[in-house]
Amino acid sequence: MRVAQITDTHLKGDPDDLAVIEWLGGITLHDPTESLELILTDIVALDTPVDLIIGTGDLADRGHPLAYRRLNAMLNATGIPAMVVPGNHDLPDVLDANLPGGSVELGTFCEVAGWSFVFARSGNTEWGELGPAQLSTLATRLATRRHDNIFLWLHHPPVNLMGPLGANVSFLGDDVTALHRRHPIAGIAAGHVHGPHDVHHGDIPVHATPSTFMGGGGPGYRIFDFDEHGFTTTVRSWPERSTMTDDKRDTLVTNMRKRHAEHAGDPIERNLEERAVAEVRGWYEQAEAARGRPAEYRSR
Repeated sequence: MRVAQITDTHLKGDPDDLAVIEWLGGITLHDPTESLELILTDIVALDTPVDLIIGTGDLADRGHPLAYRRLNAMLNATGIPAMVVPGNHDLPDVLDANLPGGSVELGTFCEVAGWSFVFARSGNTEWGELGPAQLSTLATRLATRRHDNIFLWLHHPPVNLMGPLGANVSFLGDDVTALHRRHPIAGIAAGHVHGPHDVHHGDIPVHATPSTFMGGGGPGYRIFDFDEHGFTTTVRSWPERSTMTDDKRDTLVTNMRKRHAEHAGDPIERNLEERAVAEVRGWYEQAEAARGRPAEYRSR
């Protein structure tokens, strides 16, 4: 069983939209559709065929319905089944209404090649968490599994992989540990950090995957090969296509540190879903206003 994981595609509503990272970091990037087309073409052309594509969040840059419809068309054009979960840039209700269709499904639970694949939604915050209700749902799904091998797919890694600019991920780490106690997890695939990492959360291997859109190592994706004995994984990337130059990185880091400092006094609250969704909508409104469009979230 071969799976291609794509993540952090950050598709826009249209090519002229201002991406969140562009206005937030004061940098100019590229249309993320271009690199995603390259990557999907590469996936289709692999010598060993891919059986399933899994998208692990931040699929639309600001949750625009047109971005999800564009992604649906691109995924269906590959002829490969796909399963998806949202990330912190996604608006889950808009994703659920606009992305599934044809060969594209929402990720929940499936069993393939001697493995139980379980999909989690880690929320719209920077650090991610599962929460009691979802933990209960995940445990209920796994209680019906036919295979001992469990693999978890979600957006946020349960480990801080971004150093001093990274969020405290203890909520998600605690949640994953709690699930692992009841149903031992053999591996985790995540996105969010826009780069390749192979680490551990306790005794669980955690594999973070490059963004198809933007990262220091260029756009990329990850391949997993599963059999009844375990799995192997490799990353394919295009460093020469990176748009994150040193100057842009310096500007981004400076502006992100300034933003973090401005919010350093804010209390960290457990339940930030509504505030986080409102913030994503706020990003959209500001970008629309910058383009001379009505400053409101709207479907087209």
